[in-house]
Order: sequence, then structure tokens, then C-alpha cells
Amino acid sequence: MLELLTQYLTAARRVTIPAIGTLQLEYLPAARNVVDQELLAPGYLVNIEQGDEVSEAQSAWLCSVLQEERGACLEQLRTFGTALAHHLQHDVFLWPGVGLMHRHEGILEILPEGRLSPGPIRAERVLREDARHTVLSGDQERVAATETTAAAEQTRQSDRMWLAWLLAVLAALLILYFFYAENFSVHASGMKTPASNALLP
Repeated sequence: MLELLTQYLTAARRVTIPAIGTLQLEYLPAARNVVDQELLAPGYLVNIEQGDEVSEAQSAWLCSVLQEERGACLEQLRTFGTALAHHLQHDVFLWPGVGLMHRHEGILEILPEGRLSPGPIRAERVLREDARHTVLSGDQERVAATETTAAAEQTRQSDRMWLAWLLAVLAALLILYFFYAENFSVHASGMKTPASNALLP
């Protein structure tokens, strides 16, 4: 009977045992242990609640597996529950895959064996240089490394443009300084002799 109840608990996440109560699986989401660099897989813990009412689904499943009538199935379940409750009054009971059942100050408790899931998985962070993967940008798929390269090229072009403007401004300032230092006049023709003398024979 214990093996059948374990099967039903695993499948339905809830099983009722008369004289004991209702055992329910509590879902534990995946968790990351940063210190040990491990990823804990999703799992379950078993909680126990008050209630001896066996559901229709549980009784129908149990009767179909045992291939007996409903009354006989429920009687076997009651007998098992009563025997387990009597055992728990004097001793602990280890339910494989569920945990250690015991009474503490008259209250039935289950100490879990652990997470009902595979063990932890190593989750080390891997850093790759020049990693390439596909990224959806709007309606187009692009390679992420190409995007980074294009952005870097655009930055370089922008830097070159600023450098060209800076050189042009410096050249203009240098020319203006040269004219100022040579006493440049805007009325000068650039010839060493006056213009009137240059035209005479």
C-alpha cells in the first residue's frame, strides 16, 4: 500500500491517508547557490494537513490498481492509516522518497529527506571573448558580434571627424596669427611696389 500511495502522491501531488491526514507536495522553484556556484533543480517538499476525506480521484485510482471494489479499497486504506498512526505514537517512520514521519508534541511532522529532485548542478559562469550569437533587432536577425563591431566602427569615424575639425580650426588660427605677426592689412595688394608704379612703363 505504501508504494501505491507514493506513486499517487508523485502523480497527483496530494494523497489522503485516513487517521494520518493529507500529504501535499509543495513546489520548490530552481535556485542558484552563488557561493558554491551550483544550480539547485526544481523540487518538492511534503507538507501534512488535517483531513481524512479521501477524494474520488484517489479512491478510483486505488480501486483500479488493486482491482477491487470501492469499499474494499477504502477499508485497506483505513487499515493502513490506522496501523501507521499507531506506529507513529511510539516510533518514527521513514517513508522512502518522502521523509521521516514523527510526532512532536502530538503534532505529526515530516522531516524531508531533501528535495525530491536531482542533485545540484555545477553552474560556473563562463566568459567568452568575441562570442557570436543571433540577436533579433526589430524584424531582422543580426549577429551580436557584428553589431558590436559596427558600433565600434561608427565610434572610430566620429573620432576621426572631430580630429579633422580640430586640425582645421588649428590651421585657421595659425594662418590668422601669421597674418597678424606680419602686420597684414586688408587693403594691401600683396605687391612690394605700389600699384600705380607697377602699371607705368
